[in-house]
Amino acid sequence: MAYDIHGEVLEGGHCEVHPWVHEEYPCSLCSSERETHQREEKQQRAQVQDAEQIHQLRERVAELEKAIEKAPCGVDASEPGDCEMCNCWKKAALKTDD
Repeated sequence: MAYDIHGEVLEGGHCEVHPWVHEEYPCSLCSSERETHQREEKQQRAQVQDAEQIHQLRERVAELEKAIEKAPCGVDASEPGDCEMCNCWKKAALKTDD
């Protein structure tokens, strides 16, 4: 005698997981649930990858913002007037990219 996953007597030709479905295991409902589960897992993996990319991009932005705070000569300077030793800001401002 066969039983379903709930311990109830299983009628012949019915699914063990979904005993109300008159199909043998795995039934069409089992297949549908498996596909849904696979799709959800794929979506979760994509979200994790997106979150990792966002984290990496934020780190890169922070690096670039820190680099911007340096004067062209390499001296830490938040304003152009902070680097008075070599006037590199003025030199950089006079350069044009033609």
